[in-house]
Amino acid sequence: MNFKKAIIIACKAKPNYVLWIQFDDGIQGDVDLSDLVGKGVFKAWESKKFFESVAIDPESKTVCWEGEIDLDPYVLKEDILKSKKRKSPPTKRRRATSPRKRTGKRPQGRKVS
Repeated sequence: MNFKKAIIIACKAKPNYVLWIQFDDGIQGDVDLSDLVGKGVFKAWESKKFFESVAIDPESKTVCWEGEIDLDPYVLKEDILKSKKRKSPPTKRRRATSPRKRTGKRPQGRKVS
């Protein structure tokens, strides 16, 4: 089994505690972190200025904030991939055509008495 490390190469804080992230394999997108604000170590995010100070840890290659706050890059990547699936347009179904439409002839079926 091949194990691909999730390496973040770019990030940017956006309004409403959303973080835009780009990974080294080209995957990028937004992650809504507003549900964490004010909880435990994330109490520091109540200061929007602090949230906006996000950086990439040079060692772990994940997003981090001063004071030892960091997030798991694998979870972030999974969140982005899930949100992309939800936002993608539904697959168009091919409309089935009856034999009559294709050939112009009435389909031969079993007669019911």
